[in-house]
Amino acid sequence: MPAELVSPAWTEGILIGVPDGRLLHGLLLDRCLGADRWVGWMAAPECDWAGAFDVLLEPEDEPFDPMCGVIQTWNAVTLRTTPLGPVRMLGRLSPHRLAAVRAVQGEYRASHDVMVPPELGRIALRVVNGAFSVLTGAPLLPQDPRRDYQAIYRRAGSRLSGAMGV
Repeated sequence: MPAELVSPAWTEGILIGVPDGRLLHGLLLDRCLGADRWVGWMAAPECDWAGAFDVLLEPEDEPFDPMCGVIQTWNAVTLRTTPLGPVRMLGRLSPHRLAAVRAVQGEYRASHDVMVPPELGRIALRVVNGAFSVLTGAPLLPQDPRRDYQAIYRRAGSRLSGAMGV
């Protein structure tokens, strides 16, 4: 699946690999904010660490690079296309699946209660907005190690946004 994309080819719903030093971070592009600025979400491979607002990609989303198996709707990133040049395409979500990811982010922003028992490693199939079936993790516990995991990814997302001059 890896293919080179240049900045003008960026579009909603594509998964890209964005370099950050020696690391390559996965991102799902949500929308263009104008000119060369985009907003999207960090992606990660660790399904067992998913929380209630992480969307796990499913067979209908294939092909996608496994490094992008979980979309962190709680971890938005804003970046510019200009300094990146070519980036690796790691997958593409259909408009319906992108809408499902956006719906989960809407729940996150609204601090929506998720009716799944909190438990590390639990994967839940749930309905979001009465329209989308999604696989997510479970809500976090008060002393949950996923809080530290999320802090690491939040710092990575913030560093990536900062490196992109946004």
